[in-house]
Amino acid sequence: MAFNFDFMFNRTAEPLTVMKPVHQSFDELGRPVTDGSDPIHVNEPISISDNQAIRYQDASGGEMQITTINWVSKLPNMPKHTKVHRDNTDETFEVINSSGVTRSGKVFYQLERVGDDNVRDSDTGDSESNSQV
Repeated sequence: MAFNFDFMFNRTAEPLTVMKPVHQSFDELGRPVTDGSDPIHVNEPISISDNQAIRYQDASGGEMQITTINWVSKLPNMPKHTKVHRDNTDETFEVINSSGVTRSGKVFYQLERVGDDNVRDSDTGDSESNSQV
């Protein structure tokens, strides 16, 4: 018996802008430079799952939990380095892995955040520079 989970797909969908890499070249330092395609606008879900078993050990002490970000899509064959922009939160992610097309006709893409990780904390400034002596 096949199940149709489109009702949950549509319920958790959010506006996304997808930029598929067209061709890649390299700059003088050997870093990849990718030109993007025309933007594709979709309404598809981004799911965030915390894995309690995976933790990042900080060099200065302590640990941080790793969060996995997944994009569930009806778009097949999105290559690595495809940019996925969450229009509601103004965050940009990049495809780092994919599941292939599942029996539901959807693809699960694993995403990694692109850009400054301190975007939300930029207003607070550095705690050392704000301390009074």
